[in-house]
Amino acid sequence: MKSTLRPIVLLLISFILMNGHVLAQRISFGLYAGEGIQLDPMDTELNFNAKQPLLFTTQSVSILKQDPAAAIIRITGRQDQEITASISASPKLVLNSTQINWTVRFAYFNTVVGNPSDAEIKAAAIELPIGFSSVTFPFKKNLSGLPAPPPTPINSNYTSPQGTAYLVIYGEMGPVPSDAEAGYYNGDINIRVEYATN
Repeated sequence: MKSTLRPIVLLLISFILMNGHVLAQRISFGLYAGEGIQLDPMDTELNFNAKQPLLFTTQSVSILKQDPAAAIIRITGRQDQEITASISASPKLVLNSTQINWTVRFAYFNTVVGNPSDAEIKAAAIELPIGFSSVTFPFKKNLSGLPAPPPTPINSNYTSPQGTAYLVIYGEMGPVPSDAEAGYYNGDINIRVEYATN
């Protein structure tokens, strides 16, 4: 009985792996900050398996802005400045010769009062339209609706207060091709944040 059961289990595992299951999809962050800006990933990667553990061929999966699987990057810098955040990403998730299409989206949150929770950041973050890869916004939103005053010139007697803003990273991958290999698919997102020069 035992000798018959082992080949059946191995055959079943082989059949499952050949049927185009994708085990994991992970996108790592490359973070680049201009002088005086600090970027802290509150999540080290965008992981589609956190949304759906196992994908089959022809399926797609979306991580929405308010999903727990959406990643958050904290930005710290001069509160009186505007910043430009730009994102570029590899167009496909890759494992050996298999590729899966995916798109990255992001939103920003600059109305920071106190210590907001992840859910509060994601709920209030302003989404960029599909296809946009860059945005310039004030480090701290002026709640009065008036334009922010010009920044104080840098000098030895003045130190600007530090402010915090956030980026929320999310997106969609798929559909999984019919010949997809089972395994870990990887991609990269490069995030660059610098003070605006306009």
